[in-house]
Amino acid sequence: RRHHGPLTGLIVDLVHLLSQQLNFNYTMTLVPDGKFGNVQTVNKTLEAVGMIAQILECKTHMSISTLAITLSRSEHVAFTTSWMDYGLLLYRAIPTPQKPNIFAFLEPFHPN
Repeated sequence: RRHHGPLTGLIVDLVHLLSQQLNFNYTMTLVPDGKFGNVQTVNKTLEAVGMIAQILECKTHMSISTLAITLSRSEHVAFTTSWMDYGLLLYRAIPTPQKPNIFAFLEPFHPN
């Protein structure tokens, strides 16, 4: 197994295996500004940050991450389709409706 400093996990292992099978070299780095990235136009000037900026400024060839595909991003960079979706959701029980108690006004006086 090859180590990339603080970078570990499924994506790191997958890129390493692909590089062996497809015979290419690569270097993994963290984004200098630590941002996923976005693109916006300010005063008719294109401004990008994060991974998107790294690609648009030709400082990197590709980015592999859990980056959401948004309209503004997809207008400037090409995305592949998702190959894994964790589908993290929050679940809670729906309360069962209770019949109204006609003697509810007496509950504060119940001995228990």
